[in-house]
Amino acid sequence: MAESNKSPAKNIVFLLVVIASFFAGSVWSKRATVSQESQVENSQTQGSGQAAGSGETVDFSPEKSPKPNVKFFVMSYCPFGNQAEAGLKPVTDLLGTAVDWELRYVIQKTNNEQIKSICEAQLYSEEKCKQYVEQGYFQNTDACKQTLPKSADECLTQESAECMATEDGSYYCSLHGKKELNQNIREICAWNLAEDKSKWWSFVSSVNNNCSLEEVDQCWQAQADQTGIDRQKVQQCFSNDAVKLLEGEVALNEKFSVTSSPTVLINDKPYPPETAWKSSLKIGGKTLKVEEYRSPEGFKTAICAAFKKEPKECKETLSLQSSATGSCN
Repeated sequence: MAESNKSPAKNIVFLLVVIASFFAGSVWSKRATVSQESQVENSQTQGSGQAAGSGETVDFSPEKSPKPNVKFFVMSYCPFGNQAEAGLKPVTDLLGTAVDWELRYVIQKTNNEQIKSICEAQLYSEEKCKQYVEQGYFQNTDACKQTLPKSADECLTQESAECMATEDGSYYCSLHGKKELNQNIREICAWNLAEDKSKWWSFVSSVNNNCSLEEVDQCWQAQADQTGIDRQKVQQCFSNDAVKLLEGEVALNEKFSVTSSPTVLINDKPYPPETAWKSSLKIGGKTLKVEEYRSPEGFKTAICAAFKKEPKECKETLSLQSSATGSCN
């Protein structure tokens, strides 16, 4: 499987990542995150790639339709999601409206009781800090002690600050905190508002390249202006429709069991299949290596396999160059 961001337990919403990043002051800029994590990931992929060659080739055969549907789930500040967006963009330019593209985001919904339970489990203790240092979440026990909440009330305050709270006691959360959640919503609004989706792609690429996570709540506006996205309409959408939009994302996350960024579904079939991360992937007459799965040519090949009648654009060859193969979850 693809390498993923470490988490001590699936059922811990994202507590350590959020607390470690936002309360220990270790937030990187988006560009630094992409650069540093990609280097680590590529070295891991090279190591696993040798073993991958020994596995059996996995076949990818999506259901065929006249107009394939492609859902791509990301987090706006997941470097691997950003890299998948970069791989998909040339394919969207090539295939355009021949494909039904659906932008989606990985959102978690929780409530007061669940957060209280998590907080009780994550209160500071010397034993916990030793464990987290061993797992690499903190450099030393002092950093851990300064970061982990000392009381349930303190934890609840921290958690609610990094999620969007509603009057009914629900919380909508994104892995990298409130600022990422805000940008997820803005990008959904921009997607829905943009008749010309190429403007959305330009907007997101501009944010990815120019806005750090710490700055994005202000920085996105200049990127919208420069790429023809109406920021006033995006702000209005954010103010009026945020919860409704997040509910829609949560429902799809649950329907398709999506927990990681990026996740790509072609006619509702995961691409690549989970079993392909330790082998190679056969699509029709073409075989892809692991490091090619998220390349423009890899995405194009998989999507074109879902057409009942391939358009002529599918005969064009795109780049096989790709970045990391990891995920945020």
